[in-house]
Amino acid sequence: MKINLFLVVILLSSFLGYSQSVSLPQATITPAPLGSVGLGGTGTGEFTFAESSGVDVPASSFGMPNITISVNLQFVELTDADINGLTGTLLNFFTPSYDVATNIITFQQNTILPADSFGSVQMPFTVIQNSSQQEAFNGFNANIAAIDGATNAEGNAAVFTFTLSDTALVDITDFSIPGDTLDITVTDIDLNVDDAIVDTIDVVVVNDITGEEETITLTETGPDTGVFAGTVDTTFGTDAGTDDDGVFNTQAGDTVTVTYTDELNENGTIETLTDTDIVQGGVTGTLDITDFSIPGDTLDIVVTDNDLNEDPLVIETVDVVVINDVTGETEIVALTETGPDTGIFTG
Repeated sequence: MKINLFLVVILLSSFLGYSQSVSLPQATITPAPLGSVGLGGTGTGEFTFAESSGVDVPASSFGMPNITISVNLQFVELTDADINGLTGTLLNFFTPSYDVATNIITFQQNTILPADSFGSVQMPFTVIQNSSQQEAFNGFNANIAAIDGATNAEGNAAVFTFTLSDTALVDITDFSIPGDTLDITVTDIDLNVDDAIVDTIDVVVVNDITGEEETITLTETGPDTGVFAGTVDTTFGTDAGTDDDGVFNTQAGDTVTVTYTDELNENGTIETLTDTDIVQGGVTGTLDITDFSIPGDTLDIVVTDNDLNEDPLVIETVDVVVINDVTGETEIVALTETGPDTGIFTG
């Protein structure tokens, strides 16, 4: 008698267990990795569902949809916030909705889910925030739940990837002499935060010898270029000048380096980029004018200074001031380089 009672308890327990079992076996994103925000990255997220008990799943319980699948999106959003872009056989049994504020896609069961059914849904995504390979924050987490006590619907399916970008570039004037203005550019499409406005970024520039440091604001060359440009002045000085005053003290032998951290490179990783200006010494110039003259003579003026030979492919000019020391009369005389790469100017 005790044995029979024990069997009855076992049988009752089995009937009180779950009758249906629904799960989310798999989740994927294509392509993986995704393109960055700056590249207008898009992709498709997909997850599968399956009923594995061989029993039909009722559509509702207590007057409400039985099964609900909530898809939490991260660093991506449903493209154009349009649920009409969703495709797949899951839609034969579930009604989708999208909450823009919470960035959650919800699927609620609207009809009986047949026994042993299997299907999937495809969700078009647009990247709204970048993440590196080390982080891998772009993706979604789908959770399934049921309110009918006989339906086993627990667990989740999640997948995350990262974003890739174009190669970033940083550049500073290659060679300078004290007194030159250094040109600085950074090219990185990911810094083009708003296509409609001209953005700005800050970079740090350091005199590697003296340690003097300047933070320079670079301005985008247009509202949608991803190219940022700026300048910093130099003056002759043997010691470090004041940090962040907009002017570097430099002398021959100094190097001036600009550093930019690319938070997302073409490999989906963080990369520190640098470029260096080499400060060269000035060449001692010479000046010559006709030694002796009489009224009516033409005076020959020659300046020899290779520092003035800024472009070796162009014949350049330089102005000098000539003064009659007795009368005070002043003449500004334009001297012309004797060739495209001589550094000798005559007039």
